[in-house]
Amino acid sequence: MTNRASRWPALTVLIVALTGPASGATTLFFSEPDFVWHQTGGLATPYHIWVAGDYWAQTFPATSQPLADEMWLTLFVNSNYLTAGNQLNLDVILNWNVVGSLSIPSGATGTQTYHLTFSPMLGPDYSIQLLATNTVPPLGGSVSIGLDQRSYVTLVPEPASLALLTCVLLCRRPR
Repeated sequence: MTNRASRWPALTVLIVALTGPASGATTLFFSEPDFVWHQTGGLATPYHIWVAGDYWAQTFPATSQPLADEMWLTLFVNSNYLTAGNQLNLDVILNWNVVGSLSIPSGATGTQTYHLTFSPMLGPDYSIQLLATNTVPPLGGSVSIGLDQRSYVTLVPEPASLALLTCVLLCRRPR
C-alpha cells in the first residue's frame, strides 16, 4: 500500500503535462521529391491548382510523433492569380481523415498559417493532403504554394493521452 505523499510526484507530472507549453511537436516540411502535385486543369505552371479534386500532398514516414491531435499548417503562397471575389477552398486531410477546411482568398500571398485541432491520430507515419473542394471559374485564377522550407506542418502531441499514460504508470499501487 502506498501513502499519499508518494503519489505527489505523479500528480505533479500530470499537472505539468496538462498546463505546460506544448513540447515534443514535430515539424514536417513539404518538399521534393516526395511532394505530390496533382492537377487536372491543364497547362498549369508548377504547383498551381484551381479545380475541385486537385491536391498537394506528401507522406512523412517514421516521424518522431506517435500521436497528434493538433497541427499548425503554414503555407507559403508564392503566387495567387485568383481574381477579385474568387477563393480556393481546401480540405486538410491527415491520414485519410478530413481534419479541417480553409480558404485562400484572392490577393493572399506569402505566409498563411492555420491552426487545426482534431481527434487523436496515430503515427508515426503521417499522410497530409490539401484537397481543392471548389473549382475556380474559368479565367478566375489559381494558387501555388512554395516548396522552399516555407511550407510545412507542425504536429503537436496529444497531451491528455500522454498525461493519462504517465499517471497510469506512476500512480499504480504496488501489489
